[in-house]
Amino acid sequence: MKKSAVLLAALLTGALLRADEAPAAPAAPVAPAAPASSYSVTADFSYVSTYVFRGVKITDDSFQPSLKLAAGNAYAGLWLSEPVKGSAASNEIDFYGGYTFALAGGWSIDVGATYYYYPEVDAASDVDAGTFEGYVGLTGTFGGVSVGAYVYHDFTLEATTLQGSLGYGVPISSKLSCNFALNLGYVTPDSGPDYTYYGAAITLPWKITDKSTLTVGANYATNDLDNAEDNLFWVNVGYTYAF
Repeated sequence: MKKSAVLLAALLTGALLRADEAPAAPAAPVAPAAPASSYSVTADFSYVSTYVFRGVKITDDSFQPSLKLAAGNAYAGLWLSEPVKGSAASNEIDFYGGYTFALAGGWSIDVGATYYYYPEVDAASDVDAGTFEGYVGLTGTFGGVSVGAYVYHDFTLEATTLQGSLGYGVPISSKLSCNFALNLGYVTPDSGPDYTYYGAAITLPWKITDKSTLTVGANYATNDLDNAEDNLFWVNVGYTYAF
């Protein structure tokens, strides 16, 4: 492939509502949980001052709305990234779906796939307008800390990513919590150099109602690529509504 390591990393985007970013810890138990229904629909309207994925900057200010449907242990969703300004080639639409297998002790195995579509990419260029990635992960909690370990493989770009994450939530009030998260990842493409990245995030989700939450956060990420910007800082603001 005629792609640099930076471009390869930039195209390896998304899955699970970007759960492979420096992930926010699960919300602290600020209120009793309502009985789970057989299905749920969650809409999220977010803004990020910098779009960073797997330690690599993709573009500046972006709106990133998403919609997720869950039925039992199965889920499917749609995630978009629309830059406020800059190249239209940074527009992105992700379609994903998967299934979670429950294990003992609150642990689970998550299996799924994502199709990443870049509608503005010129069909005549050597850049793929769409890529397909599968993933499998183990998630759970240990001593109040959320733990995640995932393997991603992009079959179009022929690249594999390994990522681990930790998260912890501290309740501040009945409606507000402070969540901390760390992640560490390693990307190994068949063509181009391997690289390592890591990141951290602090988020403050405020539960407006039983169905809506406003979240603000601060994030940091870096990588060891020679030709990519590192030491990245950005903020995010999002509003989530569960139907």
